[in-house]
Amino acid sequence: MDYKYYLNTSPGHVVAFLDILGFSAMIKANDTVESRSKGFVYNLQPIYDGVLSYFTEERQKEMEIRFLWVSDSIFIATKMQNVSKLIESVQYVVHQVYCSNLSLRGGIATGSLHFETNLWGTSIVNAVALEGKANMPRIIMTKEDFEALSPYMDKGFWIEDTDYFYLDYFNSIFTQWIAQGKDLECILSVYARCIQDNFNRSNKYEHKKKWSFLANELKRNIIKNSDYINSRCEYTKERAKASGMDTEDKCNTDISDCRRTPVFMKQKQGFWSYLGKQRQI
Repeated sequence: MDYKYYLNTSPGHVVAFLDILGFSAMIKANDTVESRSKGFVYNLQPIYDGVLSYFTEERQKEMEIRFLWVSDSIFIATKMQNVSKLIESVQYVVHQVYCSNLSLRGGIATGSLHFETNLWGTSIVNAVALEGKANMPRIIMTKEDFEALSPYMDKGFWIEDTDYFYLDYFNSIFTQWIAQGKDLECILSVYARCIQDNFNRSNKYEHKKKWSFLANELKRNIIKNSDYINSRCEYTKERAKASGMDTEDKCNTDISDCRRTPVFMKQKQGFWSYLGKQRQI
């Protein structure tokens, strides 16, 4: 007998599948860690709860998206015409992951979708398959899907590679923060620490190569925005001094768990100096 399944899907959807890198190894290495263990301890539950508190049912309805996070897998889905909201959600998740000293890679794909409490369809299948081809910690999209989604999103935050386009995350988040007049020193501290710590802890060449890729992406955008970064760093120092607060205290009031950093771009190679002058891989 020829069995078939009615999937109740509809066309015209887009899905982002994000995979937290090194999650299985992190779980195995930290299975016996207690919240009061010695050293700096990240508490995974509040991180998860914080993201879920952002993607409330009300917000998902308002943004017309669906959000699911299970173990190291995150799914965000919407209709193709609403892809800008999906990318906005992806940017939020990427930022939270970096702030947790982790990274991710992903795929964004179009296709059919069952868009209810659970999700399934060709868009899911395509996005999951695409994530495995990303290689580096980046979020990619096929050129066909990029063309199909171009009318509904800002194409300026995507970089064309040999076979795919990938999201220029640091460019997009810096552009957003600069437009809002925000200081970048603290966010740079968080990102640089994440990259440096994980690069130094990596024992395998292929793992170091991934963090080196992120370092180069961050460095490129630091150079691009060096004038703004330096001007805001000087402004932050003056404002902190006027309020009787040192720069580190001001930094910590802006972003929790944020380390004091030097002014990154006093020299073109300031970022590599901060990363311990690691050689590019």
